[in-house]
Amino acid sequence: MKQISTEAQAVMNGWDRMSESYQSQSHISLADVHYSPFGFGENQLKLIGDIKGKRFVELGCGGSQNSIAVASQGAECVVGIDISANQLRCAKLIGKQTGQHIDLIQANIEQLGFLKSSSFDVVMTMFALEFIVDAPLFFKTCHRLLHKGGILVLSTVHPLSGFEWDETSNGLLVNDYLNPPVEVWGQSNKVAAPGAMTIFRTIEEIVTTILKAGFEIRSLLEPGVLPRDSLNESPYRGQYWDPFLERFEKLPFAIVIKAVKTP
Repeated sequence: MKQISTEAQAVMNGWDRMSESYQSQSHISLADVHYSPFGFGENQLKLIGDIKGKRFVELGCGGSQNSIAVASQGAECVVGIDISANQLRCAKLIGKQTGQHIDLIQANIEQLGFLKSSSFDVVMTMFALEFIVDAPLFFKTCHRLLHKGGILVLSTVHPLSGFEWDETSNGLLVNDYLNPPVEVWGQSNKVAAPGAMTIFRTIEEIVTTILKAGFEIRSLLEPGVLPRDSLNESPYRGQYWDPFLERFEKLPFAIVIKAVKTP
């Protein structure tokens, strides 16, 4: 892997350390693309549409569950890219167990010059943008990788997720929404390496950056959670997320966007 920035190195170290606990404590479907904890996936939201015969790249693929889901539904080619060796180790194991072939690459998703332009029909990136420092460059790269009319489908943390939940008032303590916080791992997450950052961005910043990269936004969702008696229908749930369920019933954890490459 090419020399990477200090920030990318910290994210890589952080995910290498927390990969095992995250994967073991999360239930992530291998048959449905997931977009938000306890929420609906692609089978219900239909953001991607017809999967069969299309070429996919997943940026920040983690354990590659989304990549395996589209491969199992007839995608022609699926490439999964992640910076964490331990996440990719998990992805290789899952791929072997399911018999689905995914081309896995360890790389910084901010440095994808080795991929040919206009190579893919769909770019998927779920919960990776918040670890990217240069968002404009990232979205320009997504645009470059897609055919004309290709789809970008992404989830990222909602800016409200960056603020503290007050259990006494059962509400959110928002002190400055227009300047969302940057969470430095190691200060509030004991399993991750100090220095890794989660960058929260306003909806306006995310949308504006996508539009400036040459995309047309077709859908923007702030998904809630399924009713408690239907939580098992969500493709993304588990022990890792259970402590946050009550909060997620009142506030969205994610922003989900579908955008199309325009000429």
